[in-house]
Amino acid sequence: MAEALLKAEPKAAGWLVQSAGTCAADGMPASSGSLNAVRTLGLDLSRHRSQQFTRTHAEESDLIIALTRGHYHQIISQFPFAREKTLLLGSFLNPDHDGGEDIADPIGEPDDIYLQTRDAIARAVTRLADYLALMH
Repeated sequence: MAEALLKAEPKAAGWLVQSAGTCAADGMPASSGSLNAVRTLGLDLSRHRSQQFTRTHAEESDLIIALTRGHYHQIISQFPFAREKTLLLGSFLNPDHDGGEDIADPIGEPDDIYLQTRDAIARAVTRLADYLALMH
């Protein structure tokens, strides 16, 4: 959902946006909950396929955005050189909050949890897009 929402942000234009999971299995489609949650915003995840986050991602990315502290720590533990360019998406939810909030994966949860997660991601992504626009 985060990839689709960020790609839809005009201020993020010019950035290559890809999602990759720290525990993802390659080639899996988006969950039906994710498909439905973003479809209500006119976005389509039907072609999305998951991919594992790799050293290549860590090396070639200008910025790495983690959804949870667990993901953040896993990334910087595996790829210490990526620490300076790895941020927590939830840090964009409340810029005054030290470190930010986790945005948990709603996998297996009811539709209303997917919608709440989508909305939290959307709020954070809007501020992330503002940050990206300043970087470009």
